[in-house]
Amino acid sequence: MVIGLIIFCVLKIVIYWNQSVTKLNTDTLTKCNSRIAMQSFIEQLEHERNNSIAIVYFDLNKFKYVNDTFGHDEGDRILIIFSNILMDTFQNFAKVGRMGGDEFLAIAMDVNESKIEELANEVNVKLQEISKELQLPYQVSTSYGYAVRPQNNNTLLYDVMKQADKNMYKYKEKVHRQEGY
Repeated sequence: MVIGLIIFCVLKIVIYWNQSVTKLNTDTLTKCNSRIAMQSFIEQLEHERNNSIAIVYFDLNKFKYVNDTFGHDEGDRILIIFSNILMDTFQNFAKVGRMGGDEFLAIAMDVNESKIEELANEVNVKLQEISKELQLPYQVSTSYGYAVRPQNNNTLLYDVMKQADKNMYKYKEKVHRQEGY
């Protein structure tokens, strides 16, 4: 009887722990990987030198405008749509996660820069299509930047991630200049 009770208690603890880890690694709004999960994945890959590793940063353009004009529920809806597009587009190539707010990250191994460009452009095309389909009163697009650590390179992935973030902001500035805001 006591052994059965101990086994029951241990199983309950294991189940609870597993559920807690899943919640910790999943963004509650978008259901993609959380910031913690992405940071953990980067740490796991840090010593991977046999493959190139690409990190792509994404940021929604005019997201503050959507939140301020149409409300946070609409902003949340766009974040969910955007994360679904990212996960769908990158599903065979990368791990996708939300870093916070409207910033997302994709981490891929052995994907060349032209493939990254192709996938990132596909994300913007899908965003335009969904904007038309849902007849949104605003345009949804994303800025992105990426950086690649080549195979057999010792650059820290944290530095690769910072470079991808910088590249994303350069792209965002270009979009702002083109759209005149």
